[in-house]
Amino acid sequence: MLADRSALLLCALYRFPQQGSDSLLYLTEALDNLMLAHSCSHVLIVGDLNHHLERDAYENLLEV
Repeated sequence: MLADRSALLLCALYRFPQQGSDSLLYLTEALDNLMLAHSCSHVLIVGDLNHHLERDAYENLLEV
């Protein structure tokens, strides 16, 4: 609980490098559902999402 008495959703995760972008879509949907179900307006995500792999794939696509 935060100082203003609002809830904080804490998400700790590790995303394997071999996982595609579907795992990020799942994370987005799951967080949306949890935040709605618990009337939560704050979320903190910690861990290793390996987001650089998505960025690299996108940049490689632009170079083709």
